[in-house]
Amino acid sequence: MSEAARRDGGRGGDGGDGDRHGAVAGHREAQTSFRFAVPCAGAHGGALSLAATLLEPAPGAPARGTAAGGGGGGAAGSVAAGTAADPDAAPVAILCHGFASSKEAPLLDAIARRLSEEGVASLRFDFRGNGDSEGVFKYANYLLEVDDLRAAVQFVRSDLKRHVVAIAGHSKGGNAVMLYASRFDDVSVVVNIAGRFDMARGVAERFGEAALQQLHQHGAVAQMARRSDGKAIQYTLTQKDMDERLAIDMGAAAAAVVASRVTTVHGSADATIPVEDAHAFARVTPQHSLHVVEGADHVFREQHHTNACVDATV
Repeated sequence: MSEAARRDGGRGGDGGDGDRHGAVAGHREAQTSFRFAVPCAGAHGGALSLAATLLEPAPGAPARGTAAGGGGGGAAGSVAAGTAADPDAAPVAILCHGFASSKEAPLLDAIARRLSEEGVASLRFDFRGNGDSEGVFKYANYLLEVDDLRAAVQFVRSDLKRHVVAIAGHSKGGNAVMLYASRFDDVSVVVNIAGRFDMARGVAERFGEAALQQLHQHGAVAQMARRSDGKAIQYTLTQKDMDERLAIDMGAAAAAVVASRVTTVHGSADATIPVEDAHAFARVTPQHSLHVVEGADHVFREQHHTNACVDATV
């Protein structure tokens, strides 16, 4: 993000998205809630309904109809540097939440409000089985969440008739946007916020050896996750879910992102996903910039860390 945009801007996983940050005052953006469909995998077909929120630019925000990297507030590779397909319609950035979280995650809310100030609309949605969306909550679902994100991109393009300027995701949502880009590579800007590179790391820390032994013996084990709003989610961890996670090669995925410009934002004090993962993304992603927020934890909990993350993203 350029220095001019920083001056004009507002205030600003694996482990969920944390506690709510302070509210941003003085905003009157138009916000709309709606649902869109994603095809349901399996023999029975059908579709799931996913819940979403669209936040439009704030009154008086700069118009975003310029070419990428020129005339906009953001530097090349930032969300605000994109191109609007229709100069009269604000481009849209799609924001993805992390594990056991939702579209209401505080960090996503802060990013959405800053985007609004910069003249960029944002769409936040709940992955299947999360928040207000239909479906069953699962531990893995990485590839199905890419399908959810694809449905969101197509909804913005086909139904809203808008240009998708960027996709950004926090924690597990960071994996979703990187896996999406490795498969489709059709969105110019990708922002990976505290996503995991080493998919084998963190498993024992989350579940413990006893649960993993039970999983190995019986193929399934009951688990509980706690959402960012404190509510408990009861779910079944299956061997299939674990195998899906461990089979994902984020290095190969990152190396396959050729057309998109990727920014990784990570806290240096992240105890959930270590900052080494961010440096690993930087080593293998073709068009990449890395922003390490000194002292920040996994959810950028402190307000100045939130602001730094938002600055790097927008």
